[in-house]
Amino acid sequence: MSFFKKMMATVGIGAAKVDTVLNGMVSSPGGILEGVVHVKGGNVDQDVEDITIALMVDVKKEINDTAIYQPMEIAKYKVAGRFKINAGESLQFPFSVQVPLEVPITVLGQYKLGNIKLYVKTLLDIDNALDKADKDYLEIRPMPNMEKFLHALLQLGFQFHKADVEYGRIPGSNYSFFEEIEFYGGHSQFSRIKELEVTFIAKADGVHVVLEMDKRGLFGSREKYRTIFLPNDDSHINYIAELQNVLGSV
Repeated sequence: MSFFKKMMATVGIGAAKVDTVLNGMVSSPGGILEGVVHVKGGNVDQDVEDITIALMVDVKKEINDTAIYQPMEIAKYKVAGRFKINAGESLQFPFSVQVPLEVPITVLGQYKLGNIKLYVKTLLDIDNALDKADKDYLEIRPMPNMEKFLHALLQLGFQFHKADVEYGRIPGSNYSFFEEIEFYGGHSQFSRIKELEVTFIAKADGVHVVLEMDKRGLFGSREKYRTIFLPNDDSHINYIAELQNVLGSV
């Protein structure tokens, strides 16, 4: 009977299970993510190689004019090394890790950026058996200077349209994907700007903002690019005036 249970456990039936409980489902770029990984033993004793958690995001890729979403890793953390879990045993592994600065944000004030799927994936690496996994979605709020910048756009009359994490590399970024937050500009004082796309690249000293503008002209639309730097100490910045100066020069 014991041999049968071991064989079943190797294919995931009656094996140990993993469940991660986060201490709050909200964080921010550079913030702290805390929680506990709960491991419950199955029908037999099993050796576990390690427990890892990975911060993941679904990234949009265009393949033959078709959009697909592919999970990509933002960061990976080791929670526990090798250990043995006995049949029916319960173990807990608390963790506290730092969220990378360049993590995509998933909310903007009252708007939930519905296309952004960001989550914590927990992997229980079991020797000679199918690995067990758990997925917990996470909300990432913008840093204060990001939030002030985005609210200034809304105050100037730009309207939030959508957001996506797209495959590709922006100069200065550490990742092969980037977040685009798109606004309509038709009802703003900058009505010649048809669309405005915002990408944040957060670093230790502040946030680099890349602006891509689709501008109306006599001979169709033209794309324009501008960059702005938002320091962490932004007490001297008038965000509305800064945006009026940058957008007015386009």
